[in-house]
Amino acid sequence: MHARLLLPLLAIGLCIGFGGRAEAAQGTVIWKNQECGYFILQTARGYGLLEWMAGAAPHDGDVIEGDIEAKGAQEFHNRTADLPVTAYVAARSPRRSEVEKSIPARCH
Repeated sequence: MHARLLLPLLAIGLCIGFGGRAEAAQGTVIWKNQECGYFILQTARGYGLLEWMAGAAPHDGDVIEGDIEAKGAQEFHNRTADLPVTAYVAARSPRRSEVEKSIPARCH
């Protein structure tokens, strides 16, 4: 009797453990321009150019966590400041030089 109950409970546990949201990626702010709101994140998979929209403005060295691989407006968490931040993912690339090409001219 216990074995018949154990298998469904194990299956539910695995679904909860592995079926939830994927673990958030992390990146470190390596460049920012507070006047125009753009910043570059360095991640394990490359670089991202983000435009700050709301929440805690990032600073050099801040660790930002969230769905860095998605494009468009995203909710992130600034782990360094322990505050939420909303930013628009404008570009991603394995090479920093590629994302730097997407920085608006007014921000250089």
